[in-house]
Amino acid sequence: PSDVSLVAPVAGQYPNHQHFICSLSVSAPVNPVVATEFNIIELSSDSSFGSIVNTYRPVVPDFLMIPDSMAEGRWYWRARRVDSAGNSSTISTVASFVLDTTPPPVPVAVRPQETALVGGNPRVVFGWSPTPQFAHESAPDFYHFQISSDIGFGGNLLDTLVRVDTLSVDRSVFTVGDTLYWRVQGLDSAGWSSAVGVPHEFRAATYSCGDMDFSGASDISDVTLLIAFLYLGGPPPDPAGSGSVDCDEGIDISDLTFLIGYLFLGGTEPCCF
Repeated sequence: PSDVSLVAPVAGQYPNHQHFICSLSVSAPVNPVVATEFNIIELSSDSSFGSIVNTYRPVVPDFLMIPDSMAEGRWYWRARRVDSAGNSSTISTVASFVLDTTPPPVPVAVRPQETALVGGNPRVVFGWSPTPQFAHESAPDFYHFQISSDIGFGGNLLDTLVRVDTLSVDRSVFTVGDTLYWRVQGLDSAGWSSAVGVPHEFRAATYSCGDMDFSGASDISDVTLLIAFLYLGGPPPDPAGSGSVDCDEGIDISDLTFLIGYLFLGGTEPCCF
């Protein structure tokens, strides 16, 4: 019999249902077909097929909907063509694919905090929880990220796909003083999607990171204000982002250490949200 080649699924493809279709193509007959021919398809979780998990025969058409419920993760398959006289083609090359039948969870917003005032840096960083890792291999994940001035997201200032769990956005996208909303949705390469995340509110502003007294630059007076807030019952920096200089949104001793390091020890510049 003529050799067969595998069509789908192959590397970079992610079947998303347990009963997926394996399809192949048959080369032009080398000799006239006398005995009845059919295909044999083998699937294994082992690339060397040391333990063949499923063998399907006879497969008369050039495709097979897998009848068994397969476990999620990486699989390998191969095929050959045989005839009723006992002749066999060579075994095809092995193809691998990842079976992924589980939608990703809804990402959990991490930053900025709800109703935060943002804009202390030229770029605003948004972050959310990454998709958890399964015990088995799964399809690559990505995210659908949106910012809108409308809580119903009728019109979006930003609508993009992101491969990682953070996104840095130029603050020029926002109009100072506006109340805005952002949300994120989990997607994967198998075609699954999570529910759309709930809207998270933030307000756009422009302020200098570390300049808590609005003098135009960070200096010793800002250190004094931070000490007063942290240890002497003084008022908090307003906006809070001006005093959260280490990029973690909270205000604590690490911000004081960071600011002193920047002003007097040659440390890195303040990083607000």
